[in-house]
Amino acid sequence: DQDTLWRNFSDYKSFVLSHPDREQAIYGPEIGGGSRSLPVGEETDHVITSGTLVPIKLLKSIGGYLPQFTIDGIDVEVCYRARERSYKVYRIYGTNIDQKFGEEHTRKFCGKSVKVYNYPPIRLRGIIRNHLHIMKMYKLPKWFRQFIIRRYLFKNVFNVILLEDRKISKLYSIIRGLSEGLLLPPPQKPPRNRF
Repeated sequence: DQDTLWRNFSDYKSFVLSHPDREQAIYGPEIGGGSRSLPVGEETDHVITSGTLVPIKLLKSIGGYLPQFTIDGIDVEVCYRARERSYKVYRIYGTNIDQKFGEEHTRKFCGKSVKVYNYPPIRLRGIIRNHLHIMKMYKLPKWFRQFIIRRYLFKNVFNVILLEDRKISKLYSIIRGLSEGLLLPPPQKPPRNRF
């Protein structure tokens, strides 16, 4: 992945290969600074695509990736579908990647530093549409629903209006993402395959 830098891939690989659930779980590394010195796997609701390992047999069993999620939300959707079908998802703390989201930079606003991701318009549309679809498709925890609304809707609109360039095309994409996510039915989940 062009925007991802591994810090300790060998620890990650060793952990996954020695884990008892290795064929029955999805694994992802910790993002950013390491909180632990040794790899520790903890069950979680989802991991991001960068650095994630999904066993092919598991992926086939749940019906593969949904083609409608080509720009964003791919990781969240597949993790929730796997968990819905009794598979586990693990974040491996102590194994880390540095992930660059969009064209990250910091801007000053009212004396405070604000992180701006400066996503291209097509990505903003996909982020908003796909996460709204995920909210329709799965019973998400309250904190995650609030995170989606706060981070992907309110914060993106705020940043585009006040801190980013290409305001018109980005706002148009946000409106398209909102209308598609709210008005269109979400993709159908594929049936579980038996092996």
